[in-house]
Amino acid sequence: MDNVVIRGRRGILHFIRFPTSEMGNFLALAKSKGMANLVTTVCATGGGAFKFEDNFKK
Repeated sequence: MDNVVIRGRRGILHFIRFPTSEMGNFLALAKSKGMANLVTTVCATGGGAFKFEDNFKK
């Protein structure tokens, strides 16, 4: 995601991998930063992509 501002800093945001146990924290961060307004596509692979698909859609 290009041109993202978090805490006054602007840059490119990359999520390479993180434990699925932290998915709740990630979704809370994404929601609080309005990331759904920045992108329309999330690329994900693995079992977590299927397991959390409905959470991402919300």
